[in-house]
Amino acid sequence: MNILVTGGAGYIGSHVIKQLLKNHQNRITVIDSFVTSFEDTINTLKLFGKFEFINLDLNDWSSIQDIFRNSNFDVVIHFAASLLVGESVVNPLKYYINNTCNTAKLIDLCNQYSVNNFIFSSTAAVYGETDSDESLINESKKNNPISPYGSSKSFIEQILKDNEYA
Repeated sequence: MNILVTGGAGYIGSHVIKQLLKNHQNRITVIDSFVTSFEDTINTLKLFGKFEFINLDLNDWSSIQDIFRNSNFDVVIHFAASLLVGESVVNPLKYYINNTCNTAKLIDLCNQYSVNNFIFSSTAAVYGETDSDESLINESKKNNPISPYGSSKSFIEQILKDNEYA
């Protein structure tokens, strides 16, 4: 399987890549810009198997299009995002552009290149505040984000539903 992982040097992305590397038949391409992650993570992952790493920000659409043009991905697993709630309140446009717009463009590339499997990592922040007696949040709970970070992820969930990836 030919897999693209965005945000692969982050915490969740790196753990997923480690699991994917256990199946030596996967061809894995990892994109990360190290804005909220570390190069050492990629070096550590190389101990577990081979993959292609591209140091790239998702806002570099010319390069992202080239990657899709030159690959035949079966799956895109999307972890790349700005993720600090407090920063999102101070600089909301950064979150809407990086998280929502860049993801919408990535989904559009998947459509253009017939990538029918798109896995998106969202956040509990899409649900907003919870009752103090709620220990678990059910996914059927209505989205009610209280920060631009949560809203940016909620918008992506809606885009995916509208695009039939959900």
